[in-house]
Amino acid sequence: MSNLTIFKNEDFGDVRTTLVDNQPYFCLADVCRILDIKNVSNCKDRLKKDGVVNNDVIDSLGRRQVANFINESNLYKCIFQSRQPYAEKFQDWVTEEVFPQIRKTGGYSCIPRSYPEALRLYADEVERRELAEKETQKAIREKSWIGRRREATAMNTASQKSKEVEKLKRELDKSKEFASIKAAEIRLKSKFDWKPLRNYCTSHELEMPKIFDANYGSVRTYPAEAWQAIYGVDLKELF
Repeated sequence: MSNLTIFKNEDFGDVRTTLVDNQPYFCLADVCRILDIKNVSNCKDRLKKDGVVNNDVIDSLGRRQVANFINESNLYKCIFQSRQPYAEKFQDWVTEEVFPQIRKTGGYSCIPRSYPEALRLYADEVERRELAEKETQKAIREKSWIGRRREATAMNTASQKSKEVEKLKRELDKSKEFASIKAAEIRLKSKFDWKPLRNYCTSHELEMPKIFDANYGSVRTYPAEAWQAIYGVDLKELF
């Protein structure tokens, strides 16, 4: 059960209400605050138990709490317990304005009766809209962040796959970036000396990675730049 309706009054502040079996119930904590009844528990103990229900409310920190709500009969008991001179004024407001509105529309049309009250209502509405806009923008940012993360993950995965493929090709000596003497000789059916390639790589600080070879255990491969510079061999066309 929830469906709270908040009544606003310039003198008494906010009063939360709900409907139970089409009967109005008032938040006991709000009533005790207005009537300056300090001990809410003691007040509750003096009320009719069948006129007290629990209902979910949201506190000022946005947390869900359970509060006691009282029916009309218990509301009058609370008013009679109060020693405040304005208790009768509160009773008049409830009986003359609040109850008729609830019974007529199931809610309360919070029409401001003074300029300060109108300003407060306007400020509350602006705050509500700003909060809704912030929540919307937060949801958009989170959705965008998730999308970017997914895209980055996909791109990283693709990059890793590409690197793995290139590494495998190199291991198979079919890379367009590196080639061994043996692979080039098989492709071109020509003999090549490895020394000029090694000297070129050494002088230009180029990598010469080793790969597995069934006959020698491992052999060096030389980069495409060295093959092009020394022998005019284009590995991209060769493989």
